[in-house]
Parts: sequence; C-alpha cells; structure tokens
Amino acid sequence: MKAELNATAKPLSSGRNPSRGAPAIKKPFPDVTRSRLHRGSRSPILCLLTLLVLWTAPLLFAQGTISSGEALPGTISPAGDIDTWTFSATAGEEIIVSLGRLTDTGGGFIPRIRVFSGPTLIAADTAAPTAARVIFTADQTGTYTILVDDGNINTPDGTGTYQLFLFVGAATFTVPVGDNGGALTNGGNHPGHITVADLDIWSFTANTGDSVVLGLGEFNENDFLPGIRLYAPDGTLVAADGGTVAARVTYTAAQTGTYLVVVLDANINTPDGTADYQLHLAKIPGSFIVPAGDEGGTLLNGSHRTGTITLGDSDLWTFTASVGSSFTVSLGRLSDTSGGFLPEIRLYRPDGSLLVRDAGVSSAKVVINSADQSGTYTVVVVDGNINTPDGTGTYQLSLAGVFASPPRADFNHDGLPDWVLTNPLTHQLAVWYLNDGTFLGGALLPTLPAGWTLIDADQFGGSGTSSDLLLFNSSTGATAVWYFNGASFVAGALGPKVPAGWTVLLSQDFNSDGKPDLLLYQASTHKTAVWFLNGTVFTGGAFSPTIPAGWAVAGAADFNSDSKPDLLLWTPSGRSTAIWYLNGTSFLAGAGGPTLPAGGWRPAIIDDVNRDGKPDFVLWNPSTHQTAIWHLNNSTIINGVFGPSTPANWWLFAPK
Repeated sequence: MKAELNATAKPLSSGRNPSRGAPAIKKPFPDVTRSRLHRGSRSPILCLLTLLVLWTAPLLFAQGTISSGEALPGTISPAGDIDTWTFSATAGEEIIVSLGRLTDTGGGFIPRIRVFSGPTLIAADTAAPTAARVIFTADQTGTYTILVDDGNINTPDGTGTYQLFLFVGAATFTVPVGDNGGALTNGGNHPGHITVADLDIWSFTANTGDSVVLGLGEFNENDFLPGIRLYAPDGTLVAADGGTVAARVTYTAAQTGTYLVVVLDANINTPDGTADYQLHLAKIPGSFIVPAGDEGGTLLNGSHRTGTITLGDSDLWTFTASVGSSFTVSLGRLSDTSGGFLPEIRLYRPDGSLLVRDAGVSSAKVVINSADQSGTYTVVVVDGNINTPDGTGTYQLSLAGVFASPPRADFNHDGLPDWVLTNPLTHQLAVWYLNDGTFLGGALLPTLPAGWTLIDADQFGGSGTSSDLLLFNSSTGATAVWYFNGASFVAGALGPKVPAGWTVLLSQDFNSDGKPDLLLYQASTHKTAVWFLNGTVFTGGAFSPTIPAGWAVAGAADFNSDSKPDLLLWTPSGRSTAIWYLNGTSFLAGAGGPTLPAGGWRPAIIDDVNRDGKPDFVLWNPSTHQTAIWHLNNSTIINGVFGPSTPANWWLFAPK
C-alpha cells in the first residue's frame, strides 16, 4: 500500500465512539454559529432579556476575564442565572470555547455557550447534555463576550456547576496547575489526560520549510475520539485530524515562529469523551531525543535496527550522507499487534523537506541513486494507515549504501568541493564555488598575516560543520585555525607548535574520530608523523611512513574505499605519481598512479570532485594558470575535463 499522507487540514470525527473495526465518519468542526434548541423556541421577551443582559452584564454580572489555556469554574444559580466572561482576540485567529458540566444540582442543567462580538452573536452551542463547544474565526480585533447559562429554552431553570475552557489561536497560553500542555520536545512522548470538554494546548517552534509529524494515541478512553488541531504562528488552523483510537497530522511549516497544538475530544455533537493520551512530535531538521524505552537515533551503514510502533507513535533515525551518495533504506514488519500495522518510511533531506516515502502491507523500501544534499538525513517510521493510523507492531530498519565523503572545503554548503586560491603578492585568499569543472561563483576570504601560509581547509569543528582554514608559520612553528561560517571569518585559535625542522603538510582524519589531524614532515630525514587533534588541541602522535628521496606528498584521500585516508605522492622534478595505502599511520601497500602531463602540471587538489565516492585529481599549471580535472577509480583515470583558469598572480592552493 502506497499513499501520501495528507498535509492539509482534515476534518475531525463525529458521533459517539464507533466500533474499533470501522473508522469514524469524518465531519468538519463547524466554522459558523451552531445551536441546539430544547423544549421549543425561546420567546421574544426572553430574547430581549438576553440582549439586555449582554449589554449590562459587564457591569452587573461579570465573572471576569478568561485567557487562552485557562480552565475556569463557574456556577449557574439561582435559576435563570447568566455568567459573563470576556477575552481578547485578533482578527483572523481561530477561537475554541468549550464548556463542560461538572454538577447538575437542579436535575435538568444543560449548559449553553454563546459568544458575542459586541451585540452580534458569533457562535453558540448547547450541551447534549454534558459538554458544548464552539469553534470560529475572530472577525475583528477586540474584546469578545461569552455568556454561560442553562440551555433549556422555555424553562431555563437548570442549575449546576461548570468548567469553561478557552483557546485563542496566536495568544500566549496558560497551563493550569495539574493540567497537561506546554512546550513539546522533538522526539518526545508527551502524556496527558482529557476531561469533559477539556482543551490541552502544546507548543513548538519551527522554521519555514521544516517538516512536522504529530501523532496522537489514546488509552483508557470513555467515548473519546482523539483529535489534533495544529495552528500557525498567526493563529490560523493549518492541519487537523481525528480518529477512532489515533490521529496524525503532517505539515510543512509555511511560517517561522511558535506553533500551537490543541488536543481535544473529536466528537462533534457531544465533545464529552475522556481519555489518557500520548502526543508525539517529529520535527525535521533538528536534534531530537529518544525517550527511555523507545527506539531511534543513529542509523549506521550496514546496520539493522529494531523498534516498536505504539498508537500514534513515530520513531526518528538519522544518518549522514553527502551529495552523490547512493543508499537504500528498508523497513520490514516483524509483528502486527493491532491486526493492521502497515510499516511506513518517510525520508527527509537535511533541509527538512520530504524526499520520498513508502508504505506496504509488510515492508517498505526507498532507494536513492544519488543524494542531492549533504548533511543529516532523517528517517521517520510510522504506521502507514492514512485515515486511521492506529496500527501497532514491531519492525526492523536497515541502511545500506555507498557514501561519498563530505567535501572538507565546502564553504557554500552545497555538498560540492570548493577551491581555495591565494595571491602570493598580496596574501589575499579567495574561494571558488564549482560543480565538477564548472565555475559557479566566488568570494574573497581574509588576507593572510605576514609570515603565515595557508596549509589546508578542513572541518575543525567536526565532520559536517563549516569548512575552516589551517595556517602555519614556518619561522615560529606555530599553527592556527581560522573558523568560518560560509565565507565569513568567525574566529581564530592557535594550535600546537611544531618542533624545529618539521613542517605541516596537510590535515586529514587519520584515526577515524571525525576530527582532522595534522601530517608533519621533516625534510632532513624525509620522516612523517601524525599529530592527533581535538579541534586545535593536541591529543597524541605517531610516526608514519618515511617518504622516498625525490618524492613529495601531494595530498591525502581514501583511494581504496576502506574509509581510511591514503597518501598521494608525486615527483616535483618529474611527472610520476604513486598511492600509498594506509591503515591509520601504518603503510599497507603502494600502487603507481597516472603520469602527469608534460609542461609543468602539478596536483593541486585531491577530492571527490564528481561526487561518485572516489577521489579525483585537480591539476594546475603555474605557467598557463590552466586547471584540469582527472576523474579516477582508485589509481586509474576514467576521464578528464578542463576547469576554469586562475587569474594572473593567483595560485590554486586548495585542500589536499
């Protein structure tokens, strides 16, 4: 079974709780005035008395003000009593006023709500017999009046106590002591309880473009139909759903700000159901929690993870991928505890947009041949039933793929490697944005201080963060890191000081901890060493292979796809290249690489330029300023293209 979840507002259920075997009939909450009449029609005299009470009530009988989220008690006594409440609203906000009977002291109390904007009746409802509710959109900004009285028409002599609930679409709300509501935590399971006519209000923040999945499951219910209503920061309703035992809304945020969620009984004519519930929030992108006893978290390549879906549940899993990566996410049902669990995968890009979804009777699968964004992908596992997402069961989730390494120089965060240029006359730096060999744009970077040279670009804040620059002062042996946000300089920090006679060649993650390390070289002995870093802090070191005479290190990359960096060597006086395969700092084997073209070409950048998961050569000719790209499979050339030429006096000096 495959069907896209409806991301728009859906109607809530009507009527008493049907059998679990059949879904509830969906009907919209009324957006116009509703009223139920009892014992005939109200006489004209009583209507005039109502208007008189309305105009004089704020002075004579006012119960006070009520604000969004409050649950305030009241009493209708003696017979004929009318309670008056007021609240403020802004035009365009949706309003919910809900009324629940607590006691019936006269044997016939049927509480009634009427809402007025000035002298104009906006909405009305009479309980049948214990709860009443009106939902409407504020037609103007100002003060609204709620009248609560007995709803019997010809003989309004009922007396008793009640509780009044109010929700105002964009207003700051109150969570009464002992009630449920408040801020939602992404990934969290939030318990609550709905009493007669109750409104529980929850909130979360989202940015434009964020994806939201809200799930609601009921427990210990009494004629309760779980209902969710989602409101945008401007107070307008953007999504709603109601079901027999579970409800779910999916939505893409169109505004940035605070969103409000109202949990309520979805019965329309008789909103008097009660139940315990659990509310689940999945918001993408963003960090999330995995509650104790629940499932979710990091999904590793080649891993198989199991989990359980309860009523309204959503499990969040994440993995990182770079542009060009290919992968398959598979979901299999292990057990069906509800008799109707349909496993569904929803895969979201790093920017929060839905990439693809799939659901099936017993399994689901999504196949991505080439990822179009770099960063954290999120998998949300839910029950795939659309109208009644009430399936429960256990599952196994698997990830398998070929993942391209993220570019270490990606200043514009497009998942494609950038080139860094330096002007040896002015010490000015610049970055070029490219797609393979096509120039896309550029930006100037800060000027190097006197005595300092650019060594490499890497993510010193950790894999997946912004690209930074590694600097070295050959006179003092000092190292430094310049931290960037895009092409904007943020801050700098000194790193460890290199011993005399040693220089820094490049940075790479040699110990697979997700943090760049330094490769050092001693020219007098041709020795190399690796310094392991945590940011700019030295944590340890080890000697690495000695370089043969006449050879130099041109760069480091994972040529044999074992997730460990290897070294590219070349002969500056000749045209030969070679690849040394490493395991950390240990030499494993070597292979000859492609011969460089005649005419002074040299390797400048070693990176996966075409995003096929394999490192390529970017060559540069200092005499002509031409560039060229060799696409490789390990040490074998597949094809080549010319790139843009560097300007006069600018050198291609980019990460190795």
